[in-house]
Amino acid sequence: MDRLLRLGRFIFPLSFLLYVGLHFRQPSVGASRVPEWLPFPLFWNYFTGVCILAFIVSTLWGKYDKLAAVLMVIYVFLMTVLVQPAPRR
Repeated sequence: MDRLLRLGRFIFPLSFLLYVGLHFRQPSVGASRVPEWLPFPLFWNYFTGVCILAFIVSTLWGKYDKLAAVLMVIYVFLMTVLVQPAPRR
């Protein structure tokens, strides 16, 4: 069990690599979810991509990993509250 927990320290942050790829490969999709009252949607898309990447690096490196985890929780909460849902087809 201890070995599985140590492995989880690497698997969990690496799972966020998908989101980093989405932020940088298709920036218009992420920018379309930024609330209208917030200016420069492409900036916010790239900024959040960089923040997620910083979380991954910090967690894998082991430096400031607790701070990075708390900031990621705040980020996920804010995205849940602020981001507009995708339009229905």
